[in-house]
Amino acid sequence: MKHCQPALAKLLTATALSVVAPAVMAQPIAEASDGDIVVTAQKRSESIQKVPISLAAISGEGLAEKQVNNVDALAATVPGLTFGYYGGNARIAIRGVGFDSIGQGTEGRVTYHVDGIYFSRPSSTSGTFFDVERIEVLRGPQGTLYGRNATGGSINVITRAPTDTLEGYGRVTLGNYATVITEGAVSGPLSDTVS
Repeated sequence: MKHCQPALAKLLTATALSVVAPAVMAQPIAEASDGDIVVTAQKRSESIQKVPISLAAISGEGLAEKQVNNVDALAATVPGLTFGYYGGNARIAIRGVGFDSIGQGTEGRVTYHVDGIYFSRPSSTSGTFFDVERIEVLRGPQGTLYGRNATGGSINVITRAPTDTLEGYGRVTLGNYATVITEGAVSGPLSDTVS
């Protein structure tokens, strides 16, 4: 019996590391004054250290640096997230749980939100990475907070908030095969009460 205890300890340590490692891979998104990473995974702002959910968070700057501009590219960045097409429909899965039906009008098992608005059809997720502040990928069942279609998890895209001062940006990406990608945004006040 004594010889089994070290083997059991090694097995438990390896299991714990495999569960903790993906959460550690999250990139900083927003830092409070004390260096804490702040997320809204539970529909309120809180430190990533206090969120009892396995999640990955990527800032807008991190997305731009890695040239992640759609869900397909995000899947190559976030562990456990897969994306593909089957029968003309987009398929998003987290940890293997996702869209498994090709029937018309069916909904996926991973919810997709942009600023809290639910996109019910997986095919509508294309082209929604514009002026992004951060993306949070929550792994595992999230039905309590995000509804019946969150069996596999949830992807939350949070866009930049309007600003009180006039600011903006512009980007141009050139590539082979005459590829030209442009992106730009302007933010600022329209009046004393509207931004």
